[in-house]
Order: sequence, then structure tokens, then C-alpha cells
Amino acid sequence: MRILKIIIAILVILPVALYLVREPLIKMAVNNVGTQVVGTEVNLDDVTFKPFSGLLELKGFSVANPQGYESPYAVTLGGVKVQLEPKSLLSNRIQIQEITITDPAITIEGGMKKNNLTDLQEGMMKNLPASSEEAAPAEEPAAAEGEGKKVEIDLVQVQSGKVSITKPIALTANLGTITMRDIGKEGDNVTLAEFINNILNAVINDATKSATSEMAKQGKAIMDKAGAEAQGKVDEIGNKIKGFFGCK
Repeated sequence: MRILKIIIAILVILPVALYLVREPLIKMAVNNVGTQVVGTEVNLDDVTFKPFSGLLELKGFSVANPQGYESPYAVTLGGVKVQLEPKSLLSNRIQIQEITITDPAITIEGGMKKNNLTDLQEGMMKNLPASSEEAAPAEEPAAAEGEGKKVEIDLVQVQSGKVSITKPIALTANLGTITMRDIGKEGDNVTLAEFINNILNAVINDATKSATSEMAKQGKAIMDKAGAEAQGKVDEIGNKIKGFFGCK
């Protein structure tokens, strides 16, 4: 979860903080800071921010896989569009009308317990300062101030996503549209970090369910179509599926 939380922070918080500067500087900051924090190459193809209308658009965001994996990327996002109230950037409560994430693609290479995403998270933990998790008592007020900014979001949608498993057996599954409404309203004090946890939990859960369901469907289809002469191949594929879930 930490890896995706930091990815969203890089995508949204950093560009908003630099909203008075030109887009090339925002792009450079996202790429450079993202790469330093994540530990693998982070790339953003294009960014457009209109501070007076409150429209932020990001295109072609990717996070490279750690060394040792064959697939080039762990996470890619086709586009991120954020429509917010510009005046709220100067207040303690950011008002966001809509966040739309399109064409997210998550690639899993390895098993459920150890894969490219878990390795990416472990590497990123090493790049984070120790004070990020355990701040000294004297630093607590500053940390609370930085993390305590509240958000109100009318609508969040994640559309046209997919999850791909490359090993031990290749398959791709589509993700359903994820919709969340009225976040941080009706007296709820929702911080940006809490919102990030909520939306990313929804994405990860949907991706895991879709991948698991698709793997089960493909395994059953192979079993149904295979004749006695293909039983050896069926057993081989079945063992790969069991290996992915850590079963013996």
C-alpha cells in the first residue's frame, strides 16, 4: 500500500504545490522526485495544469519494475484528471469536484507472496527517511500539520483498468469501474492520506479479485477441453496456478 500511496502523492500533491510554475518544471519534478523516492525509473509523459480553472491533467505515468524482472513496468496510468476549486488550495480543506483515473494497468510478475510489487515496496522503504514513519516528539506538530489537510471530493472514478500476470502463467483480466462519492462530506474529516488509502485499497482489491477469478476460469476451461492425452499438460498448468497462490 505504501508504494501506491507515494505514487499518488507524486502525481497529485507535487504538481499542485508547483501550480504557479510552468508545466515542464512540474514534469521534471515528478520524474526526478518520483525516481528518487520509488527507487526505479518514474516517468511522466505530459502534464497540463490550469490554476485559474483548477484543472490538472497528467498523461503517460509509469513506474519501472525493479531489476531482475522481465516486464518493463509495474504500474502505468493512461491519464489522471483532477478538477478542483483553485481557492481551496490556500485553505485547510481542498475541494475537489472530480478525480478520474483512466487506463490503469498493474503487472504482477511472481507469486502472491513475493513479486515485483512487493520488491518495489521493499526497495522504496529503504529510500524513505526513518522519520517518515516514526517522527521525534519535537517534530510531531509539523508532521500533523503536513498530513492533516482535509479533502472534500464529490466523485472519484477509476475506469478501463486491467491487471496482468506474467508468471508463472500469463493472463490478463479487466478491472471493473470503481466509483466513490461524497468523500469527506457531512462532517467527516478525511485527510488526503486517508482518501488515498481508501481508493487504492479499492483498486488493489478489485485487481486481486479479477486476477484470481480469471485464473480460475482459465484453469477450468483448460481442464474441460483437455482429453486424457492432455492430462499431463493440465497437471503442469494446475501446478503453476497452485504455485502462484503459494500452495503445494
